[in-house]
Amino acid sequence: GAEAQGSYHAYLPMFETMLKALDRDPKKLDQVHRFVNDLKGTEEGRQLLPDDFDAVWEPLWAARQELRDRDV
Repeated sequence: GAEAQGSYHAYLPMFETMLKALDRDPKKLDQVHRFVNDLKGTEEGRQLLPDDFDAVWEPLWAARQELRDRDV
């Protein structure tokens, strides 16, 4: 609904920053991945992530893993 869209749009700058990191310095996403995992490890941390975070984060992380696999 409109509320979900509003919350999603509030996080667009963060996702844009992560996309730029994927393009310019993908290793920075490794730090984000560690942080996200730390947050997901506690109920309080999970509440800090927006409901639709995984919908955007998972494809970004998958792309980062692909880039890392190509570099090996």
